[in-house]
Amino acid sequence: MGPPVLPASFKVKWDRQSITFGPLSAAVDIWEPKNGSVGLFGRPSGMNLQIVFDTTTGRGTWTLSGQQGQAVGSVSVERVR
Repeated sequence: MGPPVLPASFKVKWDRQSITFGPLSAAVDIWEPKNGSVGLFGRPSGMNLQIVFDTTTGRGTWTLSGQQGQAVGSVSVERVR
């Protein structure tokens, strides 16, 4: 087992083309709006990253999995203009 892939706290930024997830980045492979929520998927550094958030509340969850293991957490969305 190596060092953690993610720090204890980090910023996340995305649009329809790319995701920056702490020190990781990737293209958005799937962007799926459905019933007031949006799900997005990317593969930073060969891992699987999924983020799902409610477009009304801005709250959601994320899952990152790969050979190192799996991590889950919550996300709060703030629009940047």
